[in-house]
Amino acid sequence: MSTSDEPSGAPCSSQLALVRMPSPTLTQLSSLIDVTGQALVLFGMDGRELSQNPVMRRMLGQEREREALLEHVRGVARAVLARTANGKSAA
Repeated sequence: MSTSDEPSGAPCSSQLALVRMPSPTLTQLSSLIDVTGQALVLFGMDGRELSQNPVMRRMLGQEREREALLEHVRGVARAVLARTANGKSAA
């Protein structure tokens, strides 16, 4: 048996990388949504709006019904959170 076939008791390098990776910060998540070409809003698990990306801000700036649109977006976030809280998939 070669040494590569023998279990070493240590996790493989990909598992180690996953263990060492910290959870993304709000700043990192905001940076990620900022570079997408889609209008996005980031909500926390408590339902609080955390960030809007530039595309969303630009779109809302041009929208006459800005508050109504934002309320629809918030409603979707509330529905997703409710499904998540009930243990259901958001899909």
